[in-house]
Amino acid sequence: TTIVEAGKNKKNPDDFAEALDSVLGDFGFPDVFLFDVWGAMGDVKNGRI
Repeated sequence: TTIVEAGKNKKNPDDFAEALDSVLGDFGFPDVFLFDVWGAMGDVKNGRI
């Protein structure tokens, strides 16, 4: 599972963080990183990048 796959159908950053922790929790990504990734994924989905 990739970070993008974990967040693909999530509606908010909290759901994304929970999904990522369940599959990639061993990496211990900090919350700030998860919120930055969530924002970047939203930018791509909305055509801003």
